[in-house]
Amino acid sequence: MLQNTKLFENLLNVNRSFAERLVNAIKKIAANLRNFFKENPLEAKTEYGQALLEAMNKVENRVQELWDEAVAQGIRAEKSESNNNIWYSDRTSFAEQVDKAQTSSWNNRNALFVSDTPDILLDLGLKQLPVLYTKAHLMEALKPKSNNNSHWHGLTSEQVKLMPEILKSPAIIMDSLSTSDDIVVISDYLDNDGAPIVAVIHTNGQGIYELQTQPSNFVKSYYGKDKGFESYIKRALTNDKILYISKEKSQSLYRQIGLQLPNGFNKLGFNKIIRQSNSIVNTLSQQNSDRFDADYLSAVERGNMATAQKMVDEAAGYTSPKLYHGTKNFGFTEFDLVLKTKP
Repeated sequence: MLQNTKLFENLLNVNRSFAERLVNAIKKIAANLRNFFKENPLEAKTEYGQALLEAMNKVENRVQELWDEAVAQGIRAEKSESNNNIWYSDRTSFAEQVDKAQTSSWNNRNALFVSDTPDILLDLGLKQLPVLYTKAHLMEALKPKSNNNSHWHGLTSEQVKLMPEILKSPAIIMDSLSTSDDIVVISDYLDNDGAPIVAVIHTNGQGIYELQTQPSNFVKSYYGKDKGFESYIKRALTNDKILYISKEKSQSLYRQIGLQLPNGFNKLGFNKIIRQSNSIVNTLSQQNSDRFDADYLSAVERGNMATAQKMVDEAAGYTSPKLYHGTKNFGFTEFDLVLKTKP
């Protein structure tokens, strides 16, 4: 298969999702092998270790070449969003975009198309929008870490290229501890310092294509969470921020970083949506508020004060039945404090 470009091209055309998973699985094996040799330098120096690492690197590089060739031979269909005629390519792999974005041939006005919103994020309430990532964020993620700039994350291109897989199959998903409209996707991949790689997504946000605005779920940050990860998760548990936990991947993550899985995970349960994201609830609340304002103003402009008052009453939760003083046949117009009730 590694010598058959046509076979790989057919696989991509018949089942693109499987082809992506295959490529990403091979990359993950290679990354895990490199991490193993990094943690066991004596093994890496053995003849067997060197041969194994060299062979794995060749396989990884060849698979990437086959992917790129297959995509190049396929239909590089430009996807048009009919609502605002925004164009972008969803037939070009994210890995290819990451490489191209680091050259002068990339249009700096365009974001990178990561993927469509994965099913797991749709289950949390996100809309089916393109997931976007800017070149500016990419270049900062690739710069070596620095105490002088917290936006430089020291990732490799290969680690960035894992983003579609990480979003599709995360270890943990949680609402952001700092903002109300972001979610945090935590993977079981580690950066070069052994920190879990996470993606922060601004839900129902926007990206720019050719100077036009495109609705999107926007990756605003992608980095290794290297400071206080254990306490970070504890605070998320305490504040009811956890949305989803993969049993297999969370166990893999905690095993790699040498920590025990929190007891709170067992109480919440695994491999299920614990609850929908507050970021979606907040978005819907704002949308409902905007809709209410528009409908209320429309009723007032039409002079339909009964409808306007009814809307205010319902919004305030006033749904009590009408109450009558003495009789429901009307005729009562005011309280007279002089009159006395019968004994």
